Amino acid sequence: MEVQAGRYPISSSSARRKENLKPESRQDDSKVASLEPGKVKGDTIMQIGMTYLIHLLLQTCKVFKEIFVADVFDISLQEVRKWQEKDPGAIDLSSAANIFCELEGHREQGIEKEDELRRKITQRVKCDVTAKDPLSPKVLPPVDCLFLVHCLEGVCPDKEAYLNALENLSTLLKSGGNLLMIAWLNCTFFMIGSYKVPSLCVDEELMKKLLTETGFVIEELTVVPRYEKHLYSRTDADAAIYVVAKKV
Repeated sequence: MEVQAGRYPISSSSARRKENLKPESRQDDSKVASLEPGKVKGDTIMQIGMTYLIHLLLQTCKVFKEIFVADVFDISLQEVRKWQEKDPGAIDLSSAANIFCELEGHREQGIEKEDELRRKITQRVKCDVTAKDPLSPKVLPPVDCLFLVHCLEGVCPDKEAYLNALENLSTLLKSGGNLLMIAWLNCTFFMIGSYKVPSLCVDEELMKKLLTETGFVIEELTVVPRYEKHLYSRTDADAAIYVVAKKV
């Protein structure tokens, strides 16, 4: 089965797979794992984009009481539901949970970490980043933290569309709330299953400019170069960027 959404499709076969993390996936995870209580505060967080990569939310459990997931794809949200309900065909996050627990010194608690995340995900919502009201017709209160995961480059054809999407999504965040963001830099494509997705090419300076113009103050910004990108054909990105910003 294949579902068309935005500029590209995603197939159920590509979403439903055992989550065996590659080294670059661990790179993303270890950055999220650096999230410490006190650095980013609040009760609610919403992840937008790549929601079937819900292992990225494992470390947010120790900070937030309630987690919302939003995506442009119904099928991605269905994968989250299956995982929450422990469906036999759901994605397997056990290896990711074990990695996170190992970073905390409690590898044997992977199952408990997964169950904690299942309990804390209380909303699964369809999202259109190009709309002024991205969650319509669903209405949710603004969250304390917005977590964007590779969700704009593949659906925004140009810089103006990217800026508009950031402005739309900022309405979902409380004033003074935090934006966490993971994105590829200098990327012209990435793969979803066997489909090659064209990507808006964004560099570090443009990213900082767009965030500032949207009303965010950047508090932390880390660029991690992909030194061995020739070994990983899923994207041609030069680097990954991790941003912590505050809405003013």
